[in-house]
Amino acid sequence: MRPRVLNLLQHPRPSWVGWQPALGWALLGAGLALLAGGWLQAQRAHWQQEHRHWKAQMALHSAAQQRERQAREHAHVRSQQQALWRSGQAQQQRVLALQEALQREADQGLRLTRWQADGQHLWLHGLWPQAESGWALQARLSQVLGQDWTLHSMGTGPHGVAWSLQTPWPLASAPGAAP
Repeated sequence: MRPRVLNLLQHPRPSWVGWQPALGWALLGAGLALLAGGWLQAQRAHWQQEHRHWKAQMALHSAAQQRERQAREHAHVRSQQQALWRSGQAQQQRVLALQEALQREADQGLRLTRWQADGQHLWLHGLWPQAESGWALQARLSQVLGQDWTLHSMGTGPHGVAWSLQTPWPLASAPGAAP
């Protein structure tokens, strides 16, 4: 028998020997992945805390905006109410001035038979001793109210001249309106 010669080129190698470099790289990759995962987990916690902070800031900002909007709406409603009240006061003053003027006219012979208003128009019906005095009355009432009166009807009767005047309801913004 011939002795066996050891030939390293033909000698069978164990199968795990080829994996050694790959196994090292795999272990290095797994270690790096664990490190990156830990870092990302720490960053995630930081970003979650940052998100909660900004969410709370947005809630505070939204609540402040809501309060400002409500304050503006309240101020707007209040100013509208005040303007409406001033308008009503001015209208009331103009109607009172008209009543005073009619009282002065009554002292001079005017007899008012009906005063009629529907919120859009104002009608006066009455008697005057002479027809010529009706035109002067119309001019005086127009001056008092700050708007023109329209002669709606005129006719003679047993007690004088019957007439009917009409004008739009006195507005606070009309010329000659009381402030």
